[in-house]
Amino acid sequence: MIEMMFDIETLDITPSAVVLSLGAVLFHTDPVTLDVTIVDRFYRVLNIQDQLDKGRTVSEHTLLWWMAQGINARDEAFNPVRQSVDSVFRDFHDFLAGTPVTKFWCNGPKFDAIIMESLARDFDRYVPWRYNQTRDQRTLVDAASFSIDDHHPDIVGDPHHPVYDCEWQISVVE
Repeated sequence: MIEMMFDIETLDITPSAVVLSLGAVLFHTDPVTLDVTIVDRFYRVLNIQDQLDKGRTVSEHTLLWWMAQGINARDEAFNPVRQSVDSVFRDFHDFLAGTPVTKFWCNGPKFDAIIMESLARDFDRYVPWRYNQTRDQRTLVDAASFSIDDHHPDIVGDPHHPVYDCEWQISVVE
């Protein structure tokens, strides 16, 4: 079974937030050994003006939060090389084409999934998951009484880069 972890970086925390970037990692968990294998990775940086033109939102609080993040995270989040939202959705669907993903994980469907669903509606696109396929990494961590503060996997990258965050979240789920 192939599953996907996805993560977004945004300029607000509401469903109408401008999405800076989208990352996704396809993975497989061996049912016997529970070993996780990364199958593929996806990453795109979305055009901000496209989204502002559709009325998507930016909050001062989130901008201030970004200014307090590390230089690598800020540079990547505000990378000037961006793709149109339409082309990102096309690329995302192409990335998943022919891959039977059974579960779509994120660090909170009330954030990542809801914002992506809102973005898709604004651009007359669709998300690749059904209502019953999203999974919440945060709830799983809470239910397992797992302390993420003590979790230090060997993952290369910077926090707040969506692909790094996906791989970190997968390491928590495994």
